[in-house]
Amino acid sequence: MRRIIVLWLFLPLLFAGCASTSGLLEDKADGVSKKYRIPPEKARDAALGALAWVDAYDIEEHKDAGCITAELPVSAFSYGGVIAVWIEKSGTASSKVTVLTRRSLATTVGTPLTEEEFHERFVKAAKIVRSGKRLPKEEPD
Repeated sequence: MRRIIVLWLFLPLLFAGCASTSGLLEDKADGVSKKYRIPPEKARDAALGALAWVDAYDIEEHKDAGCITAELPVSAFSYGGVIAVWIEKSGTASSKVTVLTRRSLATTVGTPLTEEEFHERFVKAAKIVRSGKRLPKEEPD
């Protein structure tokens, strides 16, 4: 009986702070932004490719917010996460890409993908998209 009581007391703490993609949309200012010499349409394709390379799922485009959200998979070190990618026009043929990730579970040590790791993959994908080639299904080395 004592174990059940303890479980009921700590269960809400375990799920406190669980992140959702909808919650990210309001936290854009907390994201990591970088500018790239790629038009927004191609930046969108590169972002979708970078998300595919990390096996993101439930990818949704929020055109009114200029944002793409997705769920990140569970890994050995993480119970998954959520990510939001905002793409804005910046000059004539450039884009500002802002990325924000959150852990799915507050008690998890880290996210399966950091903002910097996303930007690294985005650079790879952007080079391929700019060259006019199709993005491979697997991330190139």
